[in-house]
Amino acid sequence: MTDTKWVVSARRLTIVGALLYGAFLALLAYVALSSRLLRPTADDYCLAVDSHLGVIGGTLYWFENLSGYFTSLVGAMALVGWPVLNLSWGAGSAVAFLVAAVMVGLAGGVLLWASLDRTFKRKWLVALGAIPVVAVAWWSFLWFPQIHQAEGLSRSMALILTHWQTNNGVYVFQTSCILIASIVLWHLKPQQPWATWLFLPLGLAAGFGGAALVATVVTTCVLALAYLFIFQPESDRYSKRALSLMAAATAVAGLAAQVAPGSLARQRAIGSPPELSARWLAEFIHAALPSGLLPWVQSFTHVGAAAILVLGVAVGWWAKRLGTPLTSTKLVGLGLALFGVSLSASLGARMTELFAYSAYWHFVPTWEITFLALWALGAGIGVRAAAVDYQWAPALALTGFALTLLVAVGSILDMTTSMAEREARWAAGGAPAIGGLADIEDPDGMVIGCWKNLALLRAVPERGLTDVDLDNSASKKWGGEGGSVDTG
Repeated sequence: MTDTKWVVSARRLTIVGALLYGAFLALLAYVALSSRLLRPTADDYCLAVDSHLGVIGGTLYWFENLSGYFTSLVGAMALVGWPVLNLSWGAGSAVAFLVAAVMVGLAGGVLLWASLDRTFKRKWLVALGAIPVVAVAWWSFLWFPQIHQAEGLSRSMALILTHWQTNNGVYVFQTSCILIASIVLWHLKPQQPWATWLFLPLGLAAGFGGAALVATVVTTCVLALAYLFIFQPESDRYSKRALSLMAAATAVAGLAAQVAPGSLARQRAIGSPPELSARWLAEFIHAALPSGLLPWVQSFTHVGAAAILVLGVAVGWWAKRLGTPLTSTKLVGLGLALFGVSLSASLGARMTELFAYSAYWHFVPTWEITFLALWALGAGIGVRAAAVDYQWAPALALTGFALTLLVAVGSILDMTTSMAEREARWAAGGAPAIGGLADIEDPDGMVIGCWKNLALLRAVPERGLTDVDLDNSASKKWGGEGGSVDTG
């Protein structure tokens, strides 16, 4: 492959690849600029109120009054509450939105990093360089179905992950962090056995991340351990130690979070848990499995999923032909493993709902992990295809890149139009991002109470509300959301 024809072809591939990469960078910059149109909603206001105590102070307030899941609370306060309270309205909501997308992008880059040859010197450059492409692909995954007037869970996910930043600050951010740390440590452990002990603090962090996350991590680790003991009994002890530490630490931390003051207060607010019995367990499994499978299936049976798969194939092919030492079997293996984790996340979310309340946003991690699975699987297929000497392969790869770039442009225009439309409605009054998700329009709702308290801490627009409207509203609360301000 050192003849003149191949050298010219490689140069052309590099130039075209650089132009396409520049287009994805431009789209990322456009979204970053447009994100100033975002406005908070629902819990975003409540987090902003309680963050006047500071990130740690607000976290401790919620830990004592609303939730024992400390990890998720830190992300919510740092990425949602503090920015909405202290920055401009647009910048306040843009922080969580953009940070979440960058973390998804980094997770996609780390999947490529883990599949590179260990002797490759610029592994982290590949991981960081993938961020713009994967971040834009994440928005396309969510919004491409909406161009085709999608309804149901697909539309709900697109809207809440654009407009309701609590989901980005909690679910997307912490899922990305746990995945990135897990992949990096797992990749390091063969050469650095001490890395296995870091699965202990990682498990503790996951355990304080939420009940569904606990169920997902413990289930995944237990199944992986069973696989190793049954099918690979001679596998290295470091893998088994890592999985055991992760599962045990997550379970212990999850139990501790459940008996924390905030979790007990929330449980009292939503009602008593069901009494355990053999009959209840059978009903539990029967109720959880069918409805838990559906969100997982929906996460990859839409046009956005197909677009990401095609983009992954194009990127994998292009990178491999330019000499990046990606390994197809590792990428495909990671993709298939992530599909299993997303299934576990979906079932875990549904099962934990039976102890609390049902809500479609509990399945946000399922959609994110499925997206990353499609990305890794597509890239693995592309790397394998690059080994085939087919004269039309460059044209097909370029076509795939071009089509997915067009998909990205259309998806992002649709997303930013939604931002602009809601910003106009928000300025004039109540602006629910989606049906069933309240803003300030309900005089007896939770949100108006948080908005009233927020008005005591920072300047707020009138939004069609009069002093009489605010004085006469009597908000309902789960517990103490936005209640750290003494309104007298």
